[in-house]
Amino acid sequence: LKITLKSCYFSEKSLNDIFDTTYDYVVDACDDFTNKSLMIDHCYHHHIPLITIGAAGGKTDPTQIRVSDLTETQNDKMLARIKKKLRKEKAFPQEGKFNIWCVFSHERARYPGEDG
Repeated sequence: LKITLKSCYFSEKSLNDIFDTTYDYVVDACDDFTNKSLMIDHCYHHHIPLITIGAAGGKTDPTQIRVSDLTETQNDKMLARIKKKLRKEKAFPQEGKFNIWCVFSHERARYPGEDG
């Protein structure tokens, strides 16, 4: 296994620098909605295998962690917004799977106070 780690801020401006080489697989742990959507869209349309990771805030039960297609994720507000954006704005399939693996928690988020 050869890992190429690029420790930098991912954005539309850095996209070409980050993808200046060919990757066999990309692991996306970005927690920003806009940039996560950009990463998923870029990898999908350039046929780069990707595994993305959902939010963990307010989730405490490790037995609820799942790995599934991005389209099958539940109880993750950011991933739900991303799926909607990709279908609406980025020519992703309206039905069926995206063929993008995602690690997410099936658990509903719980917060210490009513205001989150």
